[in-house]
Amino acid sequence: MKICEISMETVADYLRVEDFYEDQIKPIMEAAKQYISSYTGLPITSEIEGGESIDSFDDLYYPFMVLCQQIYDNRSVVESSNNANKLIDSILGIHSRNLL
Repeated sequence: MKICEISMETVADYLRVEDFYEDQIKPIMEAAKQYISSYTGLPITSEIEGGESIDSFDDLYYPFMVLCQQIYDNRSVVESSNNANKLIDSILGIHSRNLL
């Protein structure tokens, strides 16, 4: 599933939030998209038809959902002791374009 196809309801279900407002979930989704885009160097949307973007890779669905959960639950993208989540780093690293 592409990130652009994920609805706020899907994210709310994943977060186990029964009653939610758009202004609660939408900023979380936008932050997760921006984090993935910044981490990988892939644009959120492609300017060129058929060009790469974060929606080009179905396996970014899981890191997106986990990021949403971590932003909602912990308000950070680090695990205990300030270490980055290894699974997310691994999956996002596969698609990283800005290896400076």
